[in-house]
Amino acid sequence: WGVIRPLWKGTMEQHGKALAAFLKAVGFVIPLMEENYASHYTRLVMPILIREFHSPDEEMKRIVLKVIEQCVATAGVEPDYIRTEI
Repeated sequence: WGVIRPLWKGTMEQHGKALAAFLKAVGFVIPLMEENYASHYTRLVMPILIREFHSPDEEMKRIVLKVIEQCVATAGVEPDYIRTEI
């Protein structure tokens, strides 16, 4: 919980470039988690990623795609979830 709690809080409270930084960090941390935690946090962050992908900011879109790529490649994230939610 030491790393995840502040990252998760940041993704819920920040906007713009600060949010992009938190999303990048989440994208690097999720692949390091055990499978069940990786799946759980991927499901939690996905609505934020989908919302931010609709942003007009091209840099945010690139970051969102990178984070989704990192999450999808992580063991424990179910392919069926990815197909239905993304």
